[in-house]
Amino acid sequence: MSIPSVVTEMATGGADVDRLYEDIVGAEYSIDRTSALRNDVDDIRAALEAQVAYLDSLIGPHRHA
Repeated sequence: MSIPSVVTEMATGGADVDRLYEDIVGAEYSIDRTSALRNDVDDIRAALEAQVAYLDSLIGPHRHA
Protein backbone atom coordinates (compact mmCIF):
# COMPACT_ATOMS: atom_id res chain seq x y z
CA MET A 1 0.00 0.00 0.00
CA SER A 2 1.45 3.38 -0.93
CA ILE A 3 1.86 6.20 1.56
CA PRO A 4 -0.76 8.44 -0.10
CA SER A 5 -3.34 5.65 0.06
CA VAL A 6 -2.49 4.98 3.73
CA VAL A 7 -2.91 8.67 4.50
CA THR A 8 -6.22 8.74 2.63
CA GLU A 9 -7.40 5.63 4.48
CA MET A 10 -6.39 7.13 7.83
CA ALA A 11 -8.16 10.38 7.01
CA THR A 12 -11.31 8.50 6.04
CA GLY A 13 -11.08 6.41 9.20
CA GLY A 14 -10.64 9.58 11.22
CA ALA A 15 -13.99 10.84 10.00
CA ASP A 16 -15.55 7.53 11.08
CA VAL A 17 -13.96 7.90 14.52
CA ASP A 18 -15.26 11.46 14.77
CA ARG A 19 -18.79 10.33 13.89
CA LEU A 20 -18.55 7.47 16.39
CA TYR A 21 -17.38 9.88 19.10
CA GLU A 22 -20.25 12.26 18.32
CA ASP A 23 -22.70 9.37 18.51
CA ILE A 24 -21.28 8.29 21.88
CA VAL A 25 -21.50 11.83 23.27
CA GLY A 26 -25.05 12.13 21.94
CA ALA A 27 -26.02 8.82 23.51
CA GLU A 28 -24.55 9.85 26.85
CA TYR A 29 -26.46 13.13 26.71
CA SER A 30 -29.65 11.25 25.88
CA ILE A 31 -29.13 8.91 28.83
CA ASP A 32 -28.55 11.83 31.20
CA ARG A 33 -31.57 13.72 29.87
CA THR A 34 -33.81 10.67 30.03
CA SER A 35 -32.75 10.06 33.62
CA ALA A 36 -33.49 13.68 34.54
CA LEU A 37 -36.90 13.49 32.87
CA ARG A 38 -37.63 10.22 34.67
CA ASN A 39 -36.86 11.93 37.98
CA ASP A 40 -39.17 14.80 36.99
CA VAL A 41 -41.96 12.34 36.21
CA ASP A 42 -41.45 10.60 39.56
CA ASP A 43 -41.60 13.96 41.37
CA ILE A 44 -44.77 14.97 39.53
CA ARG A 45 -46.39 11.60 40.26
CA ALA A 46 -45.55 11.89 43.97
CA ALA A 47 -46.95 15.43 44.10
CA LEU A 48 -50.17 14.35 42.38
CA GLU A 49 -50.57 11.37 44.69
CA ALA A 50 -50.12 13.69 47.70
CA GLN A 51 -52.75 16.09 46.33
CA VAL A 52 -55.19 13.25 45.69
CA ALA A 53 -54.62 11.90 49.21
CA TYR A 54 -55.26 15.37 50.65
CA LEU A 55 -58.44 15.83 48.63
CA ASP A 56 -59.56 12.34 49.60
CA SER A 57 -59.05 13.23 53.27
CA LEU A 58 -61.35 16.22 52.80
CA ILE A 59 -64.01 14.32 50.87
CA GLY A 60 -63.75 11.00 52.70
CA PRO A 61 -65.77 11.97 55.80
CA HIS A 62 -68.59 13.33 53.60
CA ARG A 63 -68.94 10.31 51.31
CA HIS A 64 -71.48 8.51 53.43
CA ALA A 65 -73.16 11.56 54.95
